[in-house]
Amino acid sequence: MLVVKNRFLLFDDCQIWWPNSPEDVFPLLSRSPVVSVMQCGDQVASALEPHAFRSKPFYTPLIDLSLSEQDLWSRLDAKSCRQPIRRAGDIGCTVSVNDGGEQAFELINRFIQLRDYRRPISAREWHSCLQHGDVFTARHEGRILAAHLVLVDRPFRARLLFGATARLEGRVQQTLMGGVNRYLHWFEFKYYRAAGILCYDLGGVELDEKSPLYSITRFKLSFGGEIVKQNILRLAANPALRLALRQLARAKQLGERIKRLPRRAQWRAHPQRAPS
Repeated sequence: MLVVKNRFLLFDDCQIWWPNSPEDVFPLLSRSPVVSVMQCGDQVASALEPHAFRSKPFYTPLIDLSLSEQDLWSRLDAKSCRQPIRRAGDIGCTVSVNDGGEQAFELINRFIQLRDYRRPISAREWHSCLQHGDVFTARHEGRILAAHLVLVDRPFRARLLFGATARLEGRVQQTLMGGVNRYLHWFEFKYYRAAGILCYDLGGVELDEKSPLYSITRFKLSFGGEIVKQNILRLAANPALRLALRQLARAKQLGERIKRLPRRAQWRAHPQRAPS
């Protein structure tokens, strides 16, 4: 279990990762306006639900690092995973651990801006996560092509928190990118296995095959992990704050659903936005 200090909107937020019981969480409710419970079991989620203003299931692939390296390798998809990893090694890709962190931070934030899937990572959030994790960078001919920030709860779990590649940037051979990113994950599997970590968490998947995010799911499933269901909750002890944040969360969810609708359906939902 880890506790990481963060921000949620305008509030201080304590993120508690993988709590084993609600008693691990309750003391934080008196210390922080918002508490984010990251990846807990169903029993813990049920006990905390009265304090929640938002909750959702979370599905993630886990790689069993107690297996031998040969068994881990055999579980990788032969065509989409093992071959690109070999190719990345053959062309001379190298990996650094906890070196070049600022370059990794810049690459990940550029990737976030290009993909627009969340707000850029603040320096405060980045350094807070670094206190509990490692930065991995994959380079080819001196240039960083992929970077991962991995959160570590020793000896139980290493969890991919942020990842990015340079595939959306110019002057990059696109044929390199899938292999480099997989090569970096494979390095991390071996690195944490040697350190006695029990499993590697690939950081969540979207199970809806019609989702535009399902290509990321296929990428993660190519490593041969087992999908497990956990839960993410946002909590607030103050009833008035909890109610306000619950209403805000519902409005945000509605906005996200409208964004995913076909354009004509969006116009019906918000006719004032329809083109004249």
